[in-house]
Amino acid sequence: MLRFRRVDPSEADELCAGLADIHLDALNVGMALGALDTMSRSALERWYHRVVAGLADRERVLVVAEEEGQLARGRGIGRSLMANIEQVAGEYHVTLLWLTTHADTEACAFYEAVG
Repeated sequence: MLRFRRVDPSEADELCAGLADIHLDALNVGMALGALDTMSRSALERWYHRVVAGLADRERVLVVAEEEGQLARGRGIGRSLMANIEQVAGEYHVTLLWLTTHADTEACAFYEAVG
């Protein structure tokens, strides 16, 4: 069963490898992810470890999709993930979500479709 949840900073050690794998998978299908698209897997893993550990400052929230305890990507979960992110943003009284992507990509069409 697919579920969405907020990540706790204490999960940095257990999640950073999976986040790095998802990142590399996204790169391999042509997604451009800014400066992070030139990092090695080990560098990405360290970067995600800092991101997750840094959630303790409560200035950021990281939401993940999991299925049977594994981080999930693909399989049409994007629309549901965006709805969950919008819900979490509302709980934090965030009134603006700013997304950027490259023109003429599948990601651009997706974000336009979800509003």
